[in-house]
Amino acid sequence: MGSKKEDFWEELGAICGLWDDPWCIGGDFNAVRFPEERRNAPRLIAEMRRFSEVIRELGLRDFPLAGGPFPWIGGLNSQAASRLDHFLISDQWEDHFSAITQSAIPRLVSGHSPIVLETGGFSSGKNPFCFENMWLKIDGLKDLVRSWWNGYSVEGYNSHCIVEKLKALKKDLKNWNKEVVGNVSFNRAEAFSRLQRWEAKENENSLTPGDVEAKNLALEDYKKWALLEETSWR
Repeated sequence: MGSKKEDFWEELGAICGLWDDPWCIGGDFNAVRFPEERRNAPRLIAEMRRFSEVIRELGLRDFPLAGGPFPWIGGLNSQAASRLDHFLISDQWEDHFSAITQSAIPRLVSGHSPIVLETGGFSSGKNPFCFENMWLKIDGLKDLVRSWWNGYSVEGYNSHCIVEKLKALKKDLKNWNKEVVGNVSFNRAEAFSRLQRWEAKENENSLTPGDVEAKNLALEDYKKWALLEETSWR
């Protein structure tokens, strides 16, 4: 393993030497830099020093990680935990962005938490009303829309009736979205916060069966709201 890792460091250095452009590399390096990045690590060892040395030699930076100390948890009863995943950034790359951060988000599938690299915020204007695709993923909406539509009583030409019924449907959809769906981003963030709290507890100790069930419920909530939020962007 040591020989393979050293080969990787050398290959990374060779790639870095091919150009002077800004660059960023991210992934599972299967290495930690400090004892506090591995659960129950007693002291700084040569492998940790070597990783930090490689980062310095390549002129890269490893930004602090938000969202929990151990993005990877595994082993029997989740006893093993480490920070194996990193984004490493050159000074030139950093110069192009105003606020670079990296943070771990809840594990959805594997033992690794996805690491999100953010380079600064952006703003957007208010969108006009439109039918949201995400609404179609909510059980019962189609039947509800059919019930509303059939319940509207409008007299006049067909074109006039359709226009007026669409206006009424728009109003009902806006009220339904406010009362039933709510703020999807807020709901996703709230579920995310609950999941983070369980993962923070798991970073300290193994979870009880009841804790695992509660964490799984939080995970399902997060996945539901994240899917709705993602669909709303399309």
